[in-house]
Amino acid sequence: MTSRTGLIAVALVIGLSAGCSRREAAADPETAEKQGRLQEVFDLVTAYTEQRKRPPAADRDLRPFENAFPTGFDAVRTGQIVVLWGASPAAGSDAVLAYYKTVPAEGGWVLLQNGTVKEMAPDEFGKTPKAGK
Repeated sequence: MTSRTGLIAVALVIGLSAGCSRREAAADPETAEKQGRLQEVFDLVTAYTEQRKRPPAADRDLRPFENAFPTGFDAVRTGQIVVLWGASPAAGSDAVLAYYKTVPAEGGWVLLQNGTVKEMAPDEFGKTPKAGK
């Protein structure tokens, strides 16, 4: 009887853990979507910089790459994501290259010049170097 009770307890813990994972996963798609948009912005800016041999100066510069990176381009075009124009990706830099427009006031996801997507609080964002400055 004891081993059976133990098995039931283990099954219950596994079942509850799986339930928790599903709840976390339900909230996670929004985070994954935000991170994905920033990663696409990185790819967009990288493609432009590699092809044109200079960083983009405005969202209109990125228009030729819209079909390859539609989500990232739309987020930049609509102002949802702010790009620090005139800056290019740089493997060794931890400076901010792009961020969600709400980050300075509320915190949130940012894109660093090295391609890292990171969540920052407003005070951390304020202290972090910005690309091109």
